[in-house]
Amino acid sequence: MKGVIPSWTEIGRETVIIMAGALLAAVILSRLPAVRDFIQKNTAFGGCNCDGHTDGPAA
Repeated sequence: MKGVIPSWTEIGRETVIIMAGALLAAVILSRLPAVRDFIQKNTAFGGCNCDGHTDGPAA
């Protein structure tokens, strides 16, 4: 059963990896508007309406 349940060290390591990846993605999207626009244009339903633009689906 010990092989199935991860230790606290493994949980902590995976948490740090996931948080670092999310932070890196946020930095990339905030610094490169072309990437953000590409993702929004290639996402189902036109992406989110986070900036209040009305060119997407009706909210």
